[in-house]
Amino acid sequence: MKLVKYSAAAALLLSVGAAGFTLDANAADKTVNTQGKISLEADTSGGQPTDPVDPTKPVKPTDPEGPGTSGPLSIDVATNFNFESGKVSTKDETYKALPTKVETESGAIEERPNYVQVTDKRGGQKGWTLSLVQNGQFKAATSGNELAGAEITIKNMETVATPGTLATAPSIAPSSVTLSSTGASTNTILAADEDEGGGTWISRFGDLSTMGDSVELKIPGKSVQEADQYTTSLTWTLSETPANTTP
Repeated sequence: MKLVKYSAAAALLLSVGAAGFTLDANAADKTVNTQGKISLEADTSGGQPTDPVDPTKPVKPTDPEGPGTSGPLSIDVATNFNFESGKVSTKDETYKALPTKVETESGAIEERPNYVQVTDKRGGQKGWTLSLVQNGQFKAATSGNELAGAEITIKNMETVATPGTLATAPSIAPSSVTLSSTGASTNTILAADEDEGGGTWISRFGDLSTMGDSVELKIPGKSVQEADQYTTSLTWTLSETPANTTP
């Protein structure tokens, strides 16, 4: 009798289990929603100078105009214009700026085009404007004599993006500019509209074949000249003003 009872109980349990399995298989799907979260902070470190000819490689400019700026929107480097030496002359003369020099990853010192580099890591591609102004005429170190009528012209300007930059290139990128020695006008070098200019961008003045002819200084023969060193200063300004609102 015990054997019969146990067998009946087992049969009953199997029946219930089978019925339960059938009900679960036909039940509605159950869902639970979860989240993935990440917080991103502003990168205020500024950008690192790269090779204007091969932006995949970092370089150390040996004669930059200042160390660059910091912050999410930065001027990473702007090179000096060191013009070739000349002689006092009563004729119109044109002098070329020497290529800049950089230290490569291998430690070699090599010539590159003069250039300026901008990095926008603010996110959202809000736009920006890079401008340049000459702060007065070239002046002699000893006497303060000015080279009246002298003009700097930047030519063969080319816009280059660093690898991995997926943003649209700045829409304003002139191929040449002539600076005013009185500081009366500001020259736009690069300007990005909204939805442009994210990442790192270079405006280089010539390439390896034209870098020696891309920045020139014209001195009229009628200007009073002395045997001395003449200098002027240039100010590069990067503003958060998008290209479409630039005057």
